Amino acid sequence: MKTIISIFLLLNCTLIAQDKQVFWNTNKKISIINNEINKQYNIFPEYPNLVEAKLFQKDSISFYTDILVLDTLSLSNKISKSISKDEINIINEKLKSSVLISNFSEKVADTLNNKNKLEKSLWDSLDQTGRYTLLWGTTLSTMFIHAPIWIFGLGIDFDSGASLTGTTYLASTAIGYGLPSLLVQNNEITKAEAELSLMGLNFGVVNTALLGFSIDNNFIDFSGSNRFKPELLILSIGGIAQAVQGYQFAKRNKLTHGEAELLINSNVSGVVNGFLLYYLAYSAINSFDKNNEFFVSEYNINAACATALVSGAAKSYFAYQSMKKYNYTTADVTTISYAGLLGYAWGGYFCYELINAFENTNPTLLTALLLTSNLAAEYAANDFVSRIDIPDTKSNDISLSTFIGLLSGGAINLLVKSDSPRFNTLIPLVGATIGYLWGVSSATSSKIKDKGSHLTLDLNFQPENYYLSFNQNKEYFRKSSEILGIRIGF
Repeated sequence: MKTIISIFLLLNCTLIAQDKQVFWNTNKKISIINNEINKQYNIFPEYPNLVEAKLFQKDSISFYTDILVLDTLSLSNKISKSISKDEINIINEKLKSSVLISNFSEKVADTLNNKNKLEKSLWDSLDQTGRYTLLWGTTLSTMFIHAPIWIFGLGIDFDSGASLTGTTYLASTAIGYGLPSLLVQNNEITKAEAELSLMGLNFGVVNTALLGFSIDNNFIDFSGSNRFKPELLILSIGGIAQAVQGYQFAKRNKLTHGEAELLINSNVSGVVNGFLLYYLAYSAINSFDKNNEFFVSEYNINAACATALVSGAAKSYFAYQSMKKYNYTTADVTTISYAGLLGYAWGGYFCYELINAFENTNPTLLTALLLTSNLAAEYAANDFVSRIDIPDTKSNDISLSTFIGLLSGGAINLLVKSDSPRFNTLIPLVGATIGYLWGVSSATSSKIKDKGSHLTLDLNFQPENYYLSFNQNKEYFRKSSEILGIRIGF
């Protein structure tokens, strides 16, 4: 169980977001305006010597364009200037009169009379911001997940077939890079399409395993190392199938990077919550067992895996419905996912306190506490980001401040050298929470989405008012005045 949860949490990664290049038109076909397009549609008449123009988005309301022009000496100069949404809409209307990509080959070839320039223009018009994310992800996934699965699944003998093992591993890794590279070479691949595809490739293996164990307790039989194991091959095939589905879903629904991250976080946390939900029901039903034997044969692996699978799918569905109401950025998802992790951590800490305080603590209460703390934290964070506009660029701030807070708590532990497990657990957790709140507070300086609300988050941290007092028999801390002030206004 702990191993599965660790895999889920490690797969829930949050990438660093920067200013994002976006398309000039709503049908997402033109990302670069070159000199031919500029002259044909009179986009920037003030720049007759325009070479190319790209559009970038700072946050949900701010845009700017980088324009490359030639001066009288044929030297290139770069001009960056802000551009409003109204101006972008005017340009979009001009470009609507023609689907440029479908007629691009003949028109530009006749104008330039140069095939190489034509191919370069076609390449530049594609959004391939997620290309290298996808290729790195598929290569690493093949190396550490799918190649070993195929080696074990085919029953290759490591001792007598060392060369065959190495050949299979290297060939699988090469395919993991080469095949996706060929498939996306001349196709668009956005960050959202890449990440949702990688989510299916990696976590799809887990989902396939959950489906298999939902049907059969002995879905995977590890006995006999040199035996052909088709069930292992099914795991890899299931992951590949879900990778294709993820790519198609992101492309069909034109998902943004933040929306893809939200679906990934929802599916992983939903599966974890599904296991907790099943054990909550199981422990409640068996709470009258005098011996408190909760992990006996009656624990149904089929039902547990089925509940986890359905829970992950259900949470992903609700996240998809929520995307229709709010425009989630990657920073929004970082805020929600880190809140959920801190919810698990605080729930686990309070479970630890209850176990130490009372004998024979009811497992139903402990499971409910762990599950409720996670759901409550994620709900509060989701409600918060739905009111506050957090730009994509702030995702890194929140991640780093949380991590630095955790390290600071660990540094205090090393400095104090306390023998109390309670103290050594609490201080890093408090540090991570303060770091998280500090990062979110610094990231919410933008305009409030809902003009009718006045949600604010203020932190007042005064560590000099905090001192520790302990001896050989006691480890405790005492508060002489306000150390941390957290004020949330509505």
